[in-house]
Amino acid sequence: MAATKSLSELQLEDFDAVPIWRTVTGDCDAETVALLTQKLTVDPDDFELWVRVHGVMKNGSRLVGIARAQGDPAQLDLFSFLIGSSWVPLIFKPAPDFVLTRQGPAPFCSRLGLPVCEFRTHLSARSDGT
Repeated sequence: MAATKSLSELQLEDFDAVPIWRTVTGDCDAETVALLTQKLTVDPDDFELWVRVHGVMKNGSRLVGIARAQGDPAQLDLFSFLIGSSWVPLIFKPAPDFVLTRQGPAPFCSRLGLPVCEFRTHLSARSDGT
């Protein structure tokens, strides 16, 4: 496994061996993440971490994806779930309406074939990668 890779190359399997990946360089178009091999110290203004997340929808469907963790205590955002062979983003408020129209709960549920009114999920992440 490469010690660094672009965020777009990160796969769920990468979290089996290394549960936390840290942003080392990046901009909106080309973000690079690295294995977190040192003891984690929290400085909310200094880094972004990427972790595996598990979701359970109201209908019992289980989802696995990745999310960004920031701050102390860590807050998760910028979710992306592997549905079939495609990564599907899931963004929540306070994102602006034009973002939610494309990547919010309604289009996400549509990809799953669920009405938006059934959208209820429990999201969790653990530092041990499970």
